[in-house]
Amino acid sequence: MILNKKSLKYLLQGSAFLGSGGGGSIASGVKFLEKIGNKKINLITRLDEETAKLIGCIICDIGSITKFDDRQDEALDFAYKLLRREFETTLGSIQVFLPIETGPENTLAPFVLAARYNLSILDADGAGRAIPTLPLCTFMSENVENIQPIALANGAGDGIIVSTPDTSRLEEILRNMASTKTYASSASVAIFPNTLEELSKKSVSGSISNALYCGELLTAIRNADEDKKQAMLACVNSLEAYLVTSGEVCFKTSAEDNAFNFTTTKIKSAYDDTMTTILSQNESLIAFNDSCYEPVAIAPDSICFLNYQFRPLTNVEVLAVDDNNKRKKQKIHVIAVKANSKLTDSKIMKSFEKIIHDLGYAGNMKINIPLLMPLGDLLVKLYNDSRS
Repeated sequence: MILNKKSLKYLLQGSAFLGSGGGGSIASGVKFLEKIGNKKINLITRLDEETAKLIGCIICDIGSITKFDDRQDEALDFAYKLLRREFETTLGSIQVFLPIETGPENTLAPFVLAARYNLSILDADGAGRAIPTLPLCTFMSENVENIQPIALANGAGDGIIVSTPDTSRLEEILRNMASTKTYASSASVAIFPNTLEELSKKSVSGSISNALYCGELLTAIRNADEDKKQAMLACVNSLEAYLVTSGEVCFKTSAEDNAFNFTTTKIKSAYDDTMTTILSQNESLIAFNDSCYEPVAIAPDSICFLNYQFRPLTNVEVLAVDDNNKRKKQKIHVIAVKANSKLTDSKIMKSFEKIIHDLGYAGNMKINIPLLMPLGDLLVKLYNDSRS
């Protein structure tokens, strides 16, 4: 599949929605689109005997979702070149890139290098949503070979090779480095070089296509393009979801710590007097409703945002406005999207549990959820209901 400028804009929208509030800001994704320009990029959607032998690696940014290096594209390039130098003699040249997660910045990060070097992207990533830390990605849970060394760089060309015999410490090491003044909470990483055959076994397949089709469906819904909407529904309906709430954003706090952005967001329901509170560590991880004893949504399921104009938002774009502010209060839909089954791996679930418990929740990770429905059908129904 060849992706052009128009389809990459769809991809930006869809990845911003499916990223569970994280994976970078939409503005960061737009800057990456500007760097890509009119370049066309090959998306490998299935492997054959020849492509399975190609060498790929994961390209991503690490740090707070509110931070972005003015030369982030160069940071990606520096990290890639460092990794290539380490592995080229043993593995061969890297010809394909993958994202680490789904989100507007990190989905598009490998596309920047693919456009620069005329290389390809594999239709997969390590989560199918955005994730706060490396241990939450499928590549770590599956113990991918060649996990070390890892290349980390900034836009000024300050790069380092990170190596540790204990992979459980990788996140701590990288995060501590990214939070230093040198990297300013926004570093780029090249990691996990291997054959596409091995990488595809340990990834969430079709994650880029899912985001692409979701962005295309959202655009068709906004433009009342019935033909396009029907064409995209079958694709997006492979995902399942449910509505968490709809209403006004009435409160939000935001704090930076150790290259993370932590937020607490409250939404007053448009249907009743209830309040939904969402906690995030870069990504939205858990949602409570004050009428319920247990959470109404929890990771690894994604907690996704759309404004009432059906444009996606991340935790960067979700804003609370005071009554004295002249701008209208932001109204949003909050939708939970069922996680890919690979994220229910026991090792990944334990990592999610630790992070969520660190946010202050001490309860059970297994919650009762409403009846799931196909995501595309839910989006269309939500839009139609809002217009009736």
